Amino acid sequence: MIKRLGRYQVYVERSKQYVGTLTLFIQISLFISINVGLELLWWQYLVVFVLAPIIFLVFGYLDVKIGVMSQVQKFQGDKNPIFNEFFARLERIEKEIKKL
Repeated sequence: MIKRLGRYQVYVERSKQYVGTLTLFIQISLFISINVGLELLWWQYLVVFVLAPIIFLVFGYLDVKIGVMSQVQKFQGDKNPIFNEFFARLERIEKEIKKL
């Protein structure tokens, strides 16, 4: 059960990035409705606020399953100087152990 919750948390974290896109769409729709005079109908708000988070969760799930997330984490890990220093120390320790 804990593993399942952890997996779902990863999907939710990944889908949070897509929520930023949703926020952009909401801002654009507000800009259009205020400045241009076009108004969203009730069902369009339903799509934006109900279906979009579900779609983003599906995108987050697919993102993890396809492996994009692991590549992103690998790239971020390669750029992290603390991890680079840590792995360099580990390699030095391994070499010293092999010498003994």
